[in-house]
Amino acid sequence: MWRKLRIFVLLLILLFVALNTYFDRFYSTQWNDALRVAVFPINADGSSVTERYIQSLTSTPYEPIEAFFAEEGKHYGLQIDQPIRVTLGKTLLKLPPALAPYTGRLGVMIWSLKTRYWSSRIDGPPGTEIKLYLLITILSVRSHCRTQSDCRRDSSVSCMCSPIARWKDRTMS
Repeated sequence: MWRKLRIFVLLLILLFVALNTYFDRFYSTQWNDALRVAVFPINADGSSVTERYIQSLTSTPYEPIEAFFAEEGKHYGLQIDQPIRVTLGKTLLKLPPALAPYTGRLGVMIWSLKTRYWSSRIDGPPGTEIKLYLLITILSVRSHCRTQSDCRRDSSVSCMCSPIARWKDRTMS
């Protein structure tokens, strides 16, 4: 009895994740409406330099991304003028779940589920339905090290990158 119930629950979870992934990819590539992208900065090292940099962020640096996709959309014959719209979300205080190095397939699947749950708890900017979350973990130059793996889950609905904050020239590398 318990075995059948456990198998049924696990199959329901698998079905939910599979359908969610399918519909996310299907609707994000139809280009009937603009794809809403939210950029969420994360202070990865907790330093005051990084915090000042994050507080200075505006949506202006992301306008070239919108212009690039608009130009490419015209090139590929899209019917909408602005294929994506980038908005700056609130600063996130908690880092996403980390993927341990040399994790096997089962570990990656579990990590992916934890990351999906973590990202489902993020509130987007008011009045927008976010289709793609861009999580930017920002480190100060002094605390930056290259030991963290750059491996991230392959998904059409989230992306993670780790730029380095340089307060003097207010740029990211």
